[in-house]
Amino acid sequence: MVRTLTGILVLAILGVTGIRTPEVAAGTAPDLILHDAVVLTMDPSAPTVSALAITGDRIVAVGSDEEVLALAGPGTSVVDLDGLTVTPGFIDSHAHWIGDRELYGLSTPQEAIQAALEAGWTSLNEMFVNQDRLDELGALDAAGELRVRVNAYLPVNYGTDQKFGFWFSELTPGAQLGPRLRLAGAKFFIDGCGPETYYLSEPREDGNLGQFNWRRRGLRRLVAEVHEAGWQISAHTCGDGATDEILDALELAFGDEDGARFRARLEHLIVIRDDQLRRMRRLGVSPSIQPTFVDTSWTRDLKQVFSPDRLELFGRWRDIADDPRLHTIGSTDTPYGEGPNLQPSSVMDTLVQATTKKARPDDRVPRWMREQRLTLEQALGLLTTGGAYGVFAEEDLGMLAPGMLADLVVWSEDPHQVPKLELERIEALMVFVGGTLEVCTPAVEALCPA
Repeated sequence: MVRTLTGILVLAILGVTGIRTPEVAAGTAPDLILHDAVVLTMDPSAPTVSALAITGDRIVAVGSDEEVLALAGPGTSVVDLDGLTVTPGFIDSHAHWIGDRELYGLSTPQEAIQAALEAGWTSLNEMFVNQDRLDELGALDAAGELRVRVNAYLPVNYGTDQKFGFWFSELTPGAQLGPRLRLAGAKFFIDGCGPETYYLSEPREDGNLGQFNWRRRGLRRLVAEVHEAGWQISAHTCGDGATDEILDALELAFGDEDGARFRARLEHLIVIRDDQLRRMRRLGVSPSIQPTFVDTSWTRDLKQVFSPDRLELFGRWRDIADDPRLHTIGSTDTPYGEGPNLQPSSVMDTLVQATTKKARPDDRVPRWMREQRLTLEQALGLLTTGGAYGVFAEEDLGMLAPGMLADLVVWSEDPHQVPKLELERIEALMVFVGGTLEVCTPAVEALCPA
């Protein structure tokens, strides 16, 4: 997303960090001020403040109550949140909320959008958008019914026999098709994603390598063609053998260019080796992981197929997130992140699984899994700043700071103050997208601004 002229002017007026100068009040007063809150900004220069101000679709100030309230004018709506918690809007960077809604029991896209908003998500990366789904999203946006931001990833294939090709070659990569719909990238499915179908570099105990969806030469040719046309490449790769294949293809496509410019992303990375992480750093390729994956609900199936020594390579979320050079992205893969039940994942569901690796509260977590639990701060970062980086939007999304888009969620409690296994009790009470109130629950109806 490209920052608007308004956003640039706001930044120029307001300065660099903390509360931005009181001269703002001498120009145009904010439309909305939220104060008396625990505002978790995800901005390292001011991690926690108590108030913020919004004008139009942008945040114009953050700081203390005293500082931000001083900016109010006669037309400013001022909301006292009485200690509630505010975070940036969360980004579900790999999901199928709208496209696969029928799999989790919803029949209309409007229902799916409402469910995502109520779960705390303000941006969705829809990771399988064919022409029919693109037309549907475009119609929703044109009608003002696309109430979340959507980045569309267009598939070139699915299984071994489902090759769609470069069907979107006449479209413009990165194009903003409407207020909330953007063409983000091209999606390659490299392998299957089950214990029997991950494509591995070494065979399972039964001698099976898994499912490779391509002929090597064809994969490399199409990756190069799509890259040359300017598309960000996203690749579904679950096994380490599949990761070898797509890294080879990307390295050939990038040639002498700096790969970090293109932000190619590898989705899932269920099985990953150290040498592959080093190679991803060198190529500037980002891991796009699902903290909802590889929890205790997976233990039995994995143990039936893989020897204990190989389980150390599965679900290495902490190893990946600990390296800031990898620019890790987090998501849910809704509705597939909750296992065979095919249910959507809320932000708080995701934080529980990320930080505990438990599918059920009483589950025993094996050692190799315990070592890969994320900290709460890591999990929050993957779903905010990490997600923004993944779609070239770090100057607009992922933080609550002056000049950023006013995508934010008001929560019933601060997740730092709640035991990890109880995080799901935290409710999204208000959800704003671009300064527009999209969700107001009955519990706070008296507080919600018009």
